[in-house]
Amino acid sequence: MPRLRPAPGGLIPSALLPPPPGGPTAAWLDEEGARLLGSARDSRVPAGFGWLGPSGRPDPARVELWVTCRMTHVLALATLRGSGDESLVDHGVASLWGPLRDATHGGWFSSVEPASRTKEAYGHAFVVLAAASATATGRPGARALLDEALDVLDRFWDPAAQMLVDEWDEAFTTIDPYRGLNSNMHGVEALLAAHDVTGDTALLDRARAITERALGFASAHGWRLPEHFTEGWEPLLDYNRDDPAHPFRPYGGTVGHWFEWARLALQLGATAGLDLVAPAAALFGSGVRDGWHADGAPGFVYTVDWSGRPVVRQRMHWVAAEAVASAAALWRVTGREDYAAHHADWWAHVRSSFVDLEGGSWWHELSPSLEPAAGTWDGKPDVYHAFQATLLPRLDLAPSLATALQPGRPPDSASAVVPADADDTMTALLDPDALVEWLPPDGMTGRFESYDARPGGSYRLVLTHPAGGGKTTDDTDVVDVRFGSVDPDRVVQEVDFESGDPAYAGTMRMTWSVLPAVGGSRVEATATGVPPGIDHLVHEAALRATLGNLAARLAR
Repeated sequence: MPRLRPAPGGLIPSALLPPPPGGPTAAWLDEEGARLLGSARDSRVPAGFGWLGPSGRPDPARVELWVTCRMTHVLALATLRGSGDESLVDHGVASLWGPLRDATHGGWFSSVEPASRTKEAYGHAFVVLAAASATATGRPGARALLDEALDVLDRFWDPAAQMLVDEWDEAFTTIDPYRGLNSNMHGVEALLAAHDVTGDTALLDRARAITERALGFASAHGWRLPEHFTEGWEPLLDYNRDDPAHPFRPYGGTVGHWFEWARLALQLGATAGLDLVAPAAALFGSGVRDGWHADGAPGFVYTVDWSGRPVVRQRMHWVAAEAVASAAALWRVTGREDYAAHHADWWAHVRSSFVDLEGGSWWHELSPSLEPAAGTWDGKPDVYHAFQATLLPRLDLAPSLATALQPGRPPDSASAVVPADADDTMTALLDPDALVEWLPPDGMTGRFESYDARPGGSYRLVLTHPAGGGKTTDDTDVVDVRFGSVDPDRVVQEVDFESGDPAYAGTMRMTWSVLPAVGGSRVEATATGVPPGIDHLVHEAALRATLGNLAARLAR
């Protein structure tokens, strides 16, 4: 089938699943996704992606980590659907390597000019999500960012509790005693996305551990899920009673999170082979009972107390977005008509109340009378929840969004930290004597038949397999490599294997990127257009071995 081309700024109509019956059509969901994408594009500012105001204009002085990550994630998803937004994905990745990153201690600050220099699990989970989605697009620097972000997220992991802690100080020396489920919920989302991109089952195990504990808390409290906990994970049911509309730590039960946890539980179940339909349905049911029209006015209330009475009655766009996505997921797994009916009713509510056709995006907060409000959220910070709501009803429960949208084989990629600055690392990437030592994977040897490292130059390398299994002869691989570009921090090459086997035909694109790291540099190798005869997992293992050789050489 020929590849369809979108209108400028649009999305390629893709072979996604039909949405639940009775609600928006697939065509409308595509159109709304493309409209929301315009707001994401408009949010670009020099330091990342800016907070969008009520009129849809970004504030260049208000660059939050979570907003930049979410917009990068959205633009990566759109890129996978053929929107042509690769340069904006690159911008998001660069901003996460640059002004938002702590180059001294590692990790990321909450904003470009943070009021506090603490390190929060919430924001770091979104760095992992953005990097995983960007990695799925094959953009340079993305896999290295993902590996770096996973390394930092590991600092938040408490193996005894099998949960993420919420907050470190700037230097990662002191942990705040507060524990929360919001950061852990987005941690599950990020871990599932990273697992799907990397195949690392340890990430899936952590997502499962967090989810099972969260479901246990929900069950123990009548499926009204507590959000706030002590250091020992004892619920703090009165936390922020005097600040009930807090944007990240509101008092009481947060109805939208019950829908979000339900959807994530179903995704985890589909990924790990677990039956989590019953607890997901229980959380969903609580959200409907306590949230929908709970105060006699249209829409979902934001929070309720522990008897189910509304506390904050404002209508948040993200609650409605997660409700439609959760209803679609439960319909997908059960086929029940009542879930499809909820999906249709709630989309009708979204379309009549939240969608802003004049100013762009969706209103983020409405009063109980459905007028634009700003008690918790001013403006329209990002399009993450809304854009995902146009996609999730048209996808299976798993894998995660970016992996589900990949048009073909994912990029083969790996990264490693090497103990050298960028100049020395680039020298090792280009010097033929160094290359012939570190480039061959473990057990192989190499020799150059020609070498000219400049843009437009090339080399011819013969790799010898002592145990056999070559692509050119029984024990050799002969590769012809052309240099597409040679920059101070990146080398792009086009690689052809000399082989009579059509499984190794075609030109592979290799990108070697050198990025900053605490104590050295992080080198990323990304291959796209890999011939089908080269196994994805085997190739990534070979790239990791090669980068290990490079690190060992630079350590001498």
